[in-house]
Amino acid sequence: MFKKIILAILLTLFAASSAMAVTLAWDANTDDPTGYQVYFRLKGGTDVWNTAPVLHPTTTVTVEDKYLEPEVIYEFWAIAYGKMGTSGPSNILEYTRPGYQPPGETLPPEYTITLPQIPENFK
Repeated sequence: MFKKIILAILLTLFAASSAMAVTLAWDANTDDPTGYQVYFRLKGGTDVWNTAPVLHPTTTVTVEDKYLEPEVIYEFWAIAYGKMGTSGPSNILEYTRPGYQPPGETLPPEYTITLPQIPENFK
């Protein structure tokens, strides 16, 4: 069985390029999964989800700003997978990428949102 995984979305501001990205991070699983699959899309969009595969033991994935429009709501969820199959999906988390910040105004260097745990049950 896979241990429950907690994902967090960290908004990272890269000072050199002024670009933003969303980084998903989670606690490593002690049951040694093959990897994790992170899904994201525009809220209320089509049934097509963008994917970001992550091989174990890596516990982060970054979705660059070129994939995320400012001031638009996105939905994220994830699963763990391995020899036993896949876990159930986590609940969906909503995230809105901040819009343009005028010169002199900055976003906080870190913004954290917790994604609900990924279920332990495998199919």
